[in-house]
Amino acid sequence: MISTDLALAAAIVMSSGPPTARLPVAAAQSVTCAMSTGPEEVAGTLIGLLASHDSRAVQFALDSLRLTRNDIEPLLVCQLENVTPIVVREVYWLNAPEHFELFAHYQPRTVGDAVAIVLGDPPGSSACTSVVKGGTPAERRACVAAWRDHRKQ
Repeated sequence: MISTDLALAAAIVMSSGPPTARLPVAAAQSVTCAMSTGPEEVAGTLIGLLASHDSRAVQFALDSLRLTRNDIEPLLVCQLENVTPIVVREVYWLNAPEHFELFAHYQPRTVGDAVAIVLGDPPGSSACTSVVKGGTPAERRACVAAWRDHRKQ
């Protein structure tokens, strides 16, 4: 059974329009064009939701980005520099079972900070640790540089 929060968040994601639209080609013809639903398009919608005023939509976007992280890592690295403010005060992250607390609590200030939560630290670095709790511009730049270096390898 789908929860009402998840159903609401899914409705918000889908509210951008119907999956198909009829586009006029000529006076007597029309063509049906399906929307692209590739990982980047879905991730773009989810990243847009991170700036929402609805905390449930923001949490849905964060959790969904976590599920698709490996497929959209290059896009997420680009979004680390996104300084669009986040309106909600706090987001939650489900920790691994062996962790001492079930959920981690974060207060990202920008979309890039929230994306840093999804990405975590690049292997062998701790450059993003302070960013996930609302870091300084210098800390954000260090996180971006660490991820770009990792992506080059």
